Amino acid sequence: MAVTVVAGESPTNRGFTGYVGQFDGYEGLTCNLMEWLKSSSSGKFIEDDKSVSLTNTNPSARAMLERVHGWVYEKNITSFDAMFYQESQALVKWQSRNALFMRNWPYAVSVTNAVQEFPEYGLARLPGITANQSGAATIGGWHLGVSKYSPNVEAAVRVLQFLTSPEVQKARAIRQGVLPTHKSLYDGTYLDQTLPFREQG
Repeated sequence: MAVTVVAGESPTNRGFTGYVGQFDGYEGLTCNLMEWLKSSSSGKFIEDDKSVSLTNTNPSARAMLERVHGWVYEKNITSFDAMFYQESQALVKWQSRNALFMRNWPYAVSVTNAVQEFPEYGLARLPGITANQSGAATIGGWHLGVSKYSPNVEAAVRVLQFLTSPEVQKARAIRQGVLPTHKSLYDGTYLDQTLPFREQG
């Protein structure tokens, strides 16, 4: 599908691309990579000694990486500049209506919905290597902590307790599309606009 659509768009819109994600060399690429490998049934690719086996000893992993390579260098599904995208660049490309598919974090839903006259779009699970196989998804963290050098640890802990409370997490989920850690917050309909895909997980 992406090959056909990109070929049709290219004559009048050279900036159009078929797929954007987080390809730059940082944590986002690690998450994308883990999704690709798990979704292709690559099995174990981190060895007991912490080394990564993505060579001929793991043909499924190698085939998946070659497939991603082909998106850029053979099929022109992903433009070369997208290889340097992080979340914000992918989102800008998507919001400018110059990407057919985008892989991003849940907050992108609320950000996209805030764009005036943005065309209707859908959400889907990441695909697996076959039509009847669902892909895997990772989720990054929004980490909070208290430095051991803090002059007021007790007050800092109270702040963290407030920020991680169900009330605050619910507000952040509604306003920013940040996934809550309290399972009870996934009940009800109040997240239908910002996290409409939650029941698929």
